[in-house]
Amino acid sequence: MSISLSQPGSGYLAIAGALRSQITRGTAAPGEQLPPISELAQRFETTAITVRRALRQLEEEGLVRVEHGVGTFVADWSRGFDLLHLPSFSEEMGARKLRSETVVLGRETGVNCPTAGQALGLEPAAPLAVLSRLRKVEDVPVAFQRSYVDIRWSAVVERCTAETSLYDALRSAGGSTALTAEERLRATILPQSLWEPLQIEGTAGWLAERTTLDAHGNPLVFDEAYFVGSRVTLRVHRRSGQALLEYEIST
Repeated sequence: MSISLSQPGSGYLAIAGALRSQITRGTAAPGEQLPPISELAQRFETTAITVRRALRQLEEEGLVRVEHGVGTFVADWSRGFDLLHLPSFSEEMGARKLRSETVVLGRETGVNCPTAGQALGLEPAAPLAVLSRLRKVEDVPVAFQRSYVDIRWSAVVERCTAETSLYDALRSAGGSTALTAEERLRATILPQSLWEPLQIEGTAGWLAERTTLDAHGNPLVFDEAYFVGSRVTLRVHRRSGQALLEYEIST
């Protein structure tokens, strides 16, 4: 496997990104063994600990498999591609045995949002396409979500329905699959413009800002979602230095 060097002293995310890009672009075939950790550390001019952390990240994404005492191999990730994409809201609720509903409230093109543009790697004033949706669980509104994408995906946004996963629609249109996401949450007072659709008045809530990346590490979707604080609780699971955040619904 031919590994391109990253900058000296690269962190584990940069190394994982370089390896991820080469794996998903077919530079390394499924079953091919990656160079030993010591060799990768030398090539990336970093430590073995950093390389191990990068490989663990790729293993969690399903791109490599680690055989202890043998080595690290490229996984047959393309055959299991449907298992790699990030779950949609409906899939997440379905996994918890909760009945969910999505209501499309609007589709817009040519929208300017500097925060979204920057998150998508575009100029702050770049025109975007936006899909606005209301999320319900057991008939109770729990979240209002805006999904921003590059203007070139405006036709995809226009075609999206309540039953359509935006992730699946983008994949079908351009071959981009949502693989990983970075999310930031903060407490907020829900905007008055959302009181009616969320069936609340002046209540506190959560604002989640999430940037979803494709298999090459490129920004694909920027979401801002407002959650009703009295209906959604944040739960953090900590394990071995890692934290998993999940939304707990109370309707």
